[in-house]
Order: sequence, then C-alpha cells, then structure tokens
Amino acid sequence: MRASARCKIRVTSAMRRFGVSGLIAAAALGAFLCTGGDVGAQSASLETKSAAAIEPGNDAMFDRSELLEDLEMARALLQRHQPNFGLHRSPEEINATFDAIARGLPEQATIREALRHLLPAVASVRDGHTCLTFSPDQLGDQMARMQAQPLDLVALEGKLYVEKGRSGAKAGSQVLAINGKPVRQWIAEANEYFCLDKTSDLTAFDPAGDTLPFYFWLVDPSASTFTYDLVLPNGNKKRFRFSGQSPLQQYARPMQQNRKRFDFRVQDGVAVLLVNTFLGSKYEFEAFFDEVFETLDRQNVRDLVIDLRENTGGQIGNASLLLAYLLDRSHHFPRYIHVTGERIGRKTPLFLPGHSKGQLDNLRKDSNRLQLRYRNYPTRYDIAPRGTAVETQSVTWGKHHFQGQLHILISGKTYSAASLFVGELRKNRPSAVFYGQRTGGLDNRGCMRNPVDFVLPNSKLLLSVPVMCHVQDLQADARHFLPDVEDELTAKDFFAARDTVLEDVVAMIRLNAAPGTRSEAASLPPIPLPKPAPFLAVKP
Repeated sequence: MRASARCKIRVTSAMRRFGVSGLIAAAALGAFLCTGGDVGAQSASLETKSAAAIEPGNDAMFDRSELLEDLEMARALLQRHQPNFGLHRSPEEINATFDAIARGLPEQATIREALRHLLPAVASVRDGHTCLTFSPDQLGDQMARMQAQPLDLVALEGKLYVEKGRSGAKAGSQVLAINGKPVRQWIAEANEYFCLDKTSDLTAFDPAGDTLPFYFWLVDPSASTFTYDLVLPNGNKKRFRFSGQSPLQQYARPMQQNRKRFDFRVQDGVAVLLVNTFLGSKYEFEAFFDEVFETLDRQNVRDLVIDLRENTGGQIGNASLLLAYLLDRSHHFPRYIHVTGERIGRKTPLFLPGHSKGQLDNLRKDSNRLQLRYRNYPTRYDIAPRGTAVETQSVTWGKHHFQGQLHILISGKTYSAASLFVGELRKNRPSAVFYGQRTGGLDNRGCMRNPVDFVLPNSKLLLSVPVMCHVQDLQADARHFLPDVEDELTAKDFFAARDTVLEDVVAMIRLNAAPGTRSEAASLPPIPLPKPAPFLAVKP
C-alpha cells in the first residue's frame, strides 16, 4: 500500500477512535500518525514544503454561495441521518443556529475560514459523535499553517494551570488570561466549536489528550504569539510572552505517553482494575478480564475498584463484556438500536479513505440495508426525537461473576461506551458506589463510534454522522451520570503526582473492613455503604 493511502486510512481511524470529536482527533493525531509516530520526520516534511505551497494567499477561495450550499447540505444530512438530531437541543434551536450562520457568511473564505464558519452549526447538534472535520488531504497543509499556544495546560478544579514549565512559567502556575482575554472568555467562545453531548465546560477541553491548542486556534486562528497572565506557585503574578509553535510539537508528548489500555493489581485485599478504553480486540479484553476475575475469585477479594476516569469509550461489546463479569443475570447492552430509517441517496458523496467508487457504493448499500432491516423489524418502537428503535437480544455470561463490593471511579473524561456502562451498572448493581465527577457522556443514550463521513460539495470538509445510536431506556431522559460521592483531584495533588481520589477510596475501604470503625479521610462527605458493611461516617 502506498504511504499516502496508509496515511489517509490511519488519520480517519484516529478520527473515529475518539468519540469526543473527530475534529480533535484529526488535528491532534492526524499528522503524527501519518509518519508512524515520527514527529521529527513529520515536522521536517512540513518545513520542506515550498513557501508558495503554504502561503495563505494561495489558498483556494470559496464564494458565499458555495459556503451556503455546503451549510444547507450539512443541515439536510443531519436532519435525515442523525438519530439524535433534536434530542440535546430542539430542532428549532439548531435551525436558528444554522440560519444565523447563513446570514453571517462572508463573501469569500479559505478552507480554514470555511471550517470556522460551518463548524458551530454542526456542533449545535451537541452529539459527541457528530462533527465537521478537515479531510486527510487537507490536514497536512492546515497543520503547517497553524500556530498553537506553546504551553502545556491542564484543567483542574475549574481552572487552567501550566502543566509543564517553560522559561520562567513554572509548572503549577494558574492561567488567568491569554492574549489579554480571561480564560472564561476563551472557554465561552470555544464552546461554539464543541461537538460534545449536551453541555460543555472547562473539563471538555481535555477528554482525549491536549485539545486546548486546537480550540484556541479555532477561536483566534491569526495568533502567532501568546501572552500569558499567570499566578506563579509562590503567589506572585507575572506576564510571559512566547512565540507560537507547530501543533506537532504540542501533540508529541501526549502521543508518546503510550498510556496503558488496562491494568490490574491487588494489594492488602483491595483490587484496582484500570480500564482506560474499550477500544481493541474483544479476545484481548476477554483474556485480560478472565485473568482478573479468576484472580479475584482465587484470592477471595471482597472489594473491587474499577477506574474509568480516563475512559473515553470504544467498542460497546467490550463494555458489555466487562458487565458480564459483574452480573449474574441476563442483561441487554445496548438494549435498543435507534435509527432514522432514512436512506443515503445514490448521489450523496461519501468518504472512505483509499477505496474505490465500488467500495463506496457498497458502504452506501450496507447502510441502507441496515436502515431497512430495522425499519421492518417485527418488534420495533417509535422513538423521540424521531426514528425507530429495535430491542436487542439479552446476554447472559456470569462467568467468574464478582459478588463483592464495587467501587467505580468516574470523571468528565468518562464518555460514550464508558458512560453508558456506568448507567447500566447502576441499574443492575445498585449497591455499587460511584466516586469522582460527573461523566462527560450520557448514561442512557450514545451513538456508535463509526460514523458515515459525508463530503460537503464545495469545501470537501467531512461531516461525520453516526447513523445508529444505542438507547438503554426508551422512557428515560438522556443525562450525564452523577457520582454518589464527589471527589476531585486538586491542583496541589496533581503537581505532587498524587492520585488522592483513588487513595481516598482505598483508605475508606480498608477503614471500613473492621466492623464499627470510622474513616478519617477528610475530603469525602458522609455516605452510607451497602449492607452488610456498617455505616461509614466520613468527615466533610
């Protein structure tokens, strides 16, 4: 396979792996993946482009009529094929956003400007699996032109901090303003570009890696230098000015972390199971979970902590598999498949990297057969906002069924299949206790991670639309899942490399092991634990 074809496939794969936003994944991972992870090689490749090739004046220009055609095409495709269209925001609100953007379109625009104008309309649907992205063919040039803010930042306790120090801007410094604009104003303006479920806040910047630079670029794409107003760790206020840097430099560090997909350990009778993603081979997950739950049974472990704080989703089958080890009864996961029943037209352009027209036609036919199959399913239900839902078959596993106490850690990065997982676990294991922060995804409804990529006719931007969603309860509202016990990693603990959320939970488990004991953990409010454990009082 030619290198360029491999590049396109890998970029699109990266876009689809992250349910949070294909746009984020494309910007953060695309160029990096196209060189097999060699950031230096990619930087050199972009730097050797001729000056003429990256001069903004040589960009293709799109007329207002062309932008309007793309905008209306995006609206029509979303209305026809997005099952959650009108769920998180009403159709009237979404259409009002489209109409306002249509009125404000410029007479001419570059591809970057086209993305900035059209993306807020698509983002107004507020479904995390639906977004507007650069195509892989456009991505390299756009990365070469982009100037990212140069400091690594992290969101903690509703504030921004410098994660990695540079030239006097010390790690742990709080960011008050960037280029004279308060952080909260940056957040408010960047919200227009978020493709997340329902609502967004500061934590939404950081679900799949360092996404701040790309959102800041969308808000202020002309910035080439960045002035930071900081509060240093010693309390002094200071201003620093840095030149922008290539996004390749910004994204090299998180991509090289090679974070574990899952991990497991047992210490002093408490087991901790870390599941950072549900992406991957089912056989690999099953082999790992088999070993985990055999160990729990063999060592008679009574308390299991499952850490999903970094889990942004993945294959729902792997999430269902983990449920199977925790339940001793039949369960549906997902319970319903939701489709609109709208066929994809023969002339509607689709994107499939490195594939022929015949394969694109097959993709269209397969999608249409799926819609027809569910629309004609013997047992089907009409579902709001619109479409058809069919009930899936129940699943019974029960092997190595864990009967002890479950403690689940969640955060704003718990998303998609992972947030659906915690909602279903709550229904089937009501004794489980959840700690941490509100999930980023919804607990009752989520779309599939593999969308159909439609090509807008003029700009050639990709509109990623999932044509199938999962629903657990047809009668329940979609909502973010709230923990039983709120606990958040503080900035002080983060920079001391302490995971105090996990420490608090493990300490509470151990202190509760002896009947009649009481915990002295200072950061957790009082909570009742399920019987037969005695009531555990915790100081506020």
